[in-house]
Amino acid sequence: MKWLTFLSLFVLALHQNVDCVNTRFQERYSWRYLDFQFPDERTRQSLLSSREYIPSANVPLGTEIWRDRFFVSVPRWLPGIISTLNYFSISASRAGSSPRLIPYPNFESNRIRPNQTNFNNSIISVFRMKVDACDRLWFVDTGIDNFAGTTQNLATARLFIIDLRTDRLIRRYTFDTSVAPNDSVMGGNIEVDVTADNCDRAFAYMPDFSAYRLVVYSYEQNSAWRIRHPYFYFDPFASPFYIGGLTFLWVDGVFGASLSTVQSDGFRILYFSSISTNYQFAVSTRYLRDRDLATNTTTLLQAYRFLGTRGPNMQTTAHALHQPTGTLFYTLANRNGIGCWNSYRFPNNYSPDTNFILATDDVTMIFPNDIIFDESENIWLLSDRLPVSNIQGLRENEVNFRLFVAPVRDVIRGTVCENINGSSNSNGNFNSGGSGSNFNSGGNSGSGNFNSGGSNSGSNFNSGSNSGSNFNSGSNSGSNFNSGSNSGSNSNNFGNSGGSGFNSGSGSGTNFGSASFGGNDNVNFPQSNRQGLYAYEVNNSGLRVDNINNSSSSNSNKNRPPNRNTSQGSRN
Repeated sequence: MKWLTFLSLFVLALHQNVDCVNTRFQERYSWRYLDFQFPDERTRQSLLSSREYIPSANVPLGTEIWRDRFFVSVPRWLPGIISTLNYFSISASRAGSSPRLIPYPNFESNRIRPNQTNFNNSIISVFRMKVDACDRLWFVDTGIDNFAGTTQNLATARLFIIDLRTDRLIRRYTFDTSVAPNDSVMGGNIEVDVTADNCDRAFAYMPDFSAYRLVVYSYEQNSAWRIRHPYFYFDPFASPFYIGGLTFLWVDGVFGASLSTVQSDGFRILYFSSISTNYQFAVSTRYLRDRDLATNTTTLLQAYRFLGTRGPNMQTTAHALHQPTGTLFYTLANRNGIGCWNSYRFPNNYSPDTNFILATDDVTMIFPNDIIFDESENIWLLSDRLPVSNIQGLRENEVNFRLFVAPVRDVIRGTVCENINGSSNSNGNFNSGGSGSNFNSGGNSGSGNFNSGGSNSGSNFNSGSNSGSNFNSGSNSGSNFNSGSNSGSNSNNFGNSGGSGFNSGSGSGTNFGSASFGGNDNVNFPQSNRQGLYAYEVNNSGLRVDNINNSSSSNSNKNRPPNRNTSQGSRN
């Protein structure tokens, strides 16, 4: 994988609400490299000798907790990842230790053997996981091997749902290519919208950061659809990253997603943002659950809300909303820290004044990458030095991965993120959108009215006259980008699943900024590789440009980079 390195650095602006050191989080576990619980020591040594297991290639990404199990995902970035979905026992792991990861649900399901051609019983590469209110573990297997190198699609993306009480596979849903084409990577925060008293009426919201889409899955209907919106793209002015001594350009789209409590209208609010942006957005799940509403042009114009900005250099790779306090926590990739905003205290004001940087550390918190909560209302933070590890490799004599923990209420005490009134915002009026093409809801300095209309200072996202960058100045016509039906079968094991049969509707040239969505799914965008990074790099002789294609495409291949092997086949 190639990364864009600049020859000069930007001066990072300071945020006015910030604790510049980490005095709030305690380091609980740490690893120089990840080790696993193998069937036996002989198997471990054999896999080391054959290089099926290369310790330095294993970098954690996603985390989740269910009772005593602490889940950790290890996407198949490079050759040498032996298990992508794992856990360790919290009670059996003392503080300060480096727990060995236990493959879940078992070792063989996670192992990808050399020259393997059948992946029906395999879990190939997992980014994030989510435990729902019904004790089920949800995750997307992207099907992608060697993600940070010469990528290979070993299988179509699939959604897995496992009953954690029995460790049995409840359902495996294979996405149709109209929903998850070859450029799709559903690697962001997966959110599950369900209540414990109605487990069948569940919806999963899965950000697709590579294809700039949001994918929705209905458990009851056993079908999925994709949604497009300008807010799912990256902000070019927020694309530079400065992490661990490296400087590069990142153009990943929507990644972070978090759900509110159920509002008075029976729906929730989905808060979301791209990796490469300082802005925060939101939409009621009313406009996501219904396929017709989700893909309707009027919905695109009225339902989505631009909440405001966190401030400069506040890009986030993940966020999580603590529903009891209403606090939205988010990682800060460019600041090596963690920030917050309280949705109950400031429902109509998302700005630098209402956001707070809780902790930063330029050594121990390099690239904070995931946030979760446990049943005791503790917040956990993973830092993994991901860009440094993928580009320069692990530093064998240093700690590379850390898990921090702290009580939620202690972390936010005395900050603008503390809900001093102890009340929640569930008025259900979030989506009383106005008419016309105003996406956002007035100014963000103080009032932040959620209703459409009003003028906006700073970056305009409305489709009217904008100063600065126009993200969506084109006209929108047509609807139902991906209507149709899907038939799929349930599975009680890791066998074949019959999810198929989407009939993708055509969009009639709907223009979202510089991307034109037509019936052939053409997107005229600067081409990035699978990790979302422009293929530039710096060598000793200066800046080198490689494999860049800015021309438009007349088919659905969307200017595939030449090093992508999108065919399905054996693992090399």
